[in-house]
Amino acid sequence: FIHHNLIKDRDSRDRFQLEAEVTGRLEHPGIVPLYGIGQTDTGRLFYYMRYIDGETMDEAIQRYHQSRTTVGAASEQGVEFRRLLTSFISVCKTVAYAHNRGIVHRDIKPANIFLDQNVERVQLMDFGLARAVDDASLTRSGTLAGTPQYMSPEQARAETVDHRSDLFSLGSVMYAMCTGHAPFRAESSY
Repeated sequence: FIHHNLIKDRDSRDRFQLEAEVTGRLEHPGIVPLYGIGQTDTGRLFYYMRYIDGETMDEAIQRYHQSRTTVGAASEQGVEFRRLLTSFISVCKTVAYAHNRGIVHRDIKPANIFLDQNVERVQLMDFGLARAVDDASLTRSGTLAGTPQYMSPEQARAETVDHRSDLFSLGSVMYAMCTGHAPFRAESSY
């Protein structure tokens, strides 16, 4: 659902619609398929998409790092880290697919990566900030959009971004996999 505070904001509604359009154009096993967009009787917009029975990469990272404090679980830890690494490689391939179609995600973070429990599938979601490389129509200058802990310096400065910003975010995800926390932590977003 679009947050009830944003329903009257035209820019927010446009971004919500854009996510549906962008995700609908990207058919890849590594992208959560978005089946459509709907509206409730009260005018609230929502997506309907494939249900994923699993966990976010963020949850898997936290579980892995919590298990590292358990004595005698070294072999299990190695298997879990290999699973995270394999998942990360899948996400990189998915991002490359989007980039080859001119789409920059702009909000790659562990919470937007889902590990499907039933099959060995990793899926990227939340294309709400994605945009075509040559389309800045929904990007307001001076507006911080994304998750600061994982965004590139140019994105944090609300400058124009391209595929390299997503690559920076992927590096930040790898950092979180290795350390158990985001590379940038502070009291405020700025």
